[in-house]
Amino acid sequence: MNTDRQLLQGTVVTAYDPTMNNILDTGDVVETVGEIVGSIRELLESFNGTPEEIEQLQEQNQQQESYVDELLADESIPQNVKDELEANYNAYNASSQNLIEEAVQGGPNPDGYDTANQIQAYNNLEKSIEKAEDEVFVGDAYTVLSTDVVYKEVLEKVKTIAEYLKESTELCREQGWGSYKGQGVFPYCLWKEAPIADAFYYSKVDIPFVAGLTDGLYGEVEGLVLLPKMFYDLSAGMQEFIYAYTWAKLKCTPNKVAMNQKRMGLLLEKLEKEQAETSIWSWVKEQWYTEQKELTEYEGKRCEDAERLRNEVDEFVDFVQERENLKQLIADVEEKLAGYWDTVNDNDNEARYHHGKIFIVVASSLVPVAGWVSKSVKVKKILQAMRNFTKGQWDEFFNKLDDGIKNISKIRVKKIDEVVDDLELQEISKTIKYLPGPKLPQKIAATFANKFYINRKIVNDEVFYKYHGVDNRTGKKYTWLTNRKYMTEESLREGLAIRKDWGVKLEKISEFKVPKGTWVSEGKAASQGIEYSGQDYQAVILNLPKAWIIRTDKAF
Repeated sequence: MNTDRQLLQGTVVTAYDPTMNNILDTGDVVETVGEIVGSIRELLESFNGTPEEIEQLQEQNQQQESYVDELLADESIPQNVKDELEANYNAYNASSQNLIEEAVQGGPNPDGYDTANQIQAYNNLEKSIEKAEDEVFVGDAYTVLSTDVVYKEVLEKVKTIAEYLKESTELCREQGWGSYKGQGVFPYCLWKEAPIADAFYYSKVDIPFVAGLTDGLYGEVEGLVLLPKMFYDLSAGMQEFIYAYTWAKLKCTPNKVAMNQKRMGLLLEKLEKEQAETSIWSWVKEQWYTEQKELTEYEGKRCEDAERLRNEVDEFVDFVQERENLKQLIADVEEKLAGYWDTVNDNDNEARYHHGKIFIVVASSLVPVAGWVSKSVKVKKILQAMRNFTKGQWDEFFNKLDDGIKNISKIRVKKIDEVVDDLELQEISKTIKYLPGPKLPQKIAATFANKFYINRKIVNDEVFYKYHGVDNRTGKKYTWLTNRKYMTEESLREGLAIRKDWGVKLEKISEFKVPKGTWVSEGKAASQGIEYSGQDYQAVILNLPKAWIIRTDKAF
């Protein structure tokens, strides 16, 4: 149907709903619309001229004529495209009528009629129809994308991230984009061997120190560190992001428009040409064609994946922008802290990273912020408060900072490559919420995509779900859970990559209330082959007790 709710083609299936809040999915019916084209061609290829075939061809030609008339009346289609469509329709119609007249006069022919001319004429018509449909789609999509101010803003965010990450692309491709021991969001590769002169230690250009401040602030943000890798994954490039902000934005609507590569190109050309006042569309088109793929439609990337990606982009942009606020915080208190840093002996890159982390933790403990606030607001409140610290508050700050740094130094002297004991690190500061957590065995870690997971110590009670057989909810050292419910067993097995040949039964779902203070190792499920692509959220909790079960129901 077009925007005026006029039927262009196909069959309407309705359910009365005066509020219009319960529009049904007619995807199966829409698929049958495209079968008309195939039906006419099949009929022509095996046309024997029987009365039934003549009647069927006349009926389908009439449906085709109605659809062509609708396209010719559509104002969004350029005149030259309409002229070509009309000419090819007239040619096919004349050829088809000649065939029908010949069959009426000659009667059924078991050997079939020569329909080569009709098939060729119909192929030309089909191409003209497809071209006109492309123009209709591009017009509708252009209206949606070009008038959405918020949408342009998020594309600017994607561009901001891409430009930011160009700083150390090659280095991080080699070393990976992971944070220090998976404890934060700042890529370890950006500061691990950064050459910082002594004179700039603990200043706003001290990358390891800024990294520590950042991870101290963003330690609880899950999944964020995966974004840089996604941007520069050689197998995907910018494709996933362009899809998420164009195809998925349109596809994940009630229309669920079928997308294809040609239409994407036409849409971007139109946006660039007619939105010349902004450079963002030129940039998007450039990114699209840089690593163009032969994808005919947006399959395998579900709407929820695209939405999650867009949310993570928002978080990462905040992270990029927050670095400047953190640098301002350092600059404003640099003079007050200068004398203190001179007394710290342990000051290599890793040490200064830890010092930055302790700094933000201690500052946060002295400047309590009520309720949930954004990272930007939190930093501004800390900065404003520290500017007005009294001598007593500065003394308290230095005492806590000193205790934390001394304890960090004691632990680092051990030269342990593995994650240190939880209780030992907790003594550093009672205010630290996010610590390294457990290190999973390689066999368990391999169930995460790229063996990458993040340890998080939850600060509030959270709900998790486990799918299982009749009674295998708990009792094992490692338990896999997820944070959502699935509609079907097929979508569960695909998203969490649980193969049927493993013999894992998925008959029940248990809901767990996991208390605050619990360590959770979380990430994306690793692929286990065709039909088990993974990539959905999964979590591993050690020694999950039955006492945390809220309820158990049938899985589906």
